[in-house]
Amino acid sequence: MPGIEGMSWCRRFDRAIDSRLVREDRPPCIEEHNGCGNCPECGYRDVRGGESGRPSPVVWSRVDRELYPEIEKAIGEVFPGESDRVRLAAVAAWTVVMRRVPDH
Repeated sequence: MPGIEGMSWCRRFDRAIDSRLVREDRPPCIEEHNGCGNCPECGYRDVRGGESGRPSPVVWSRVDRELYPEIEKAIGEVFPGESDRVRLAAVAAWTVVMRRVPDH
């Protein structure tokens, strides 16, 4: 029987709002809205764990802490010295990855 997890959810990036999103990934919208709590794209989402044994998106976003930095590093090697553009490209790539994680 799958469990249910409740998390603050970013509808813009379709992922859980966690410390990695806020402190490490730091998309520009966080500064635009003075934090996630003031953003109109912020909400709350109940996510069911999968029956297939695969982790839920919430669990997966907490567990895989190495993939995003690898993506950002790879993009940074192609475009050195363009940190803002590298971060935006990494967030876009991460969004594609997270869309492939099953909701349930």
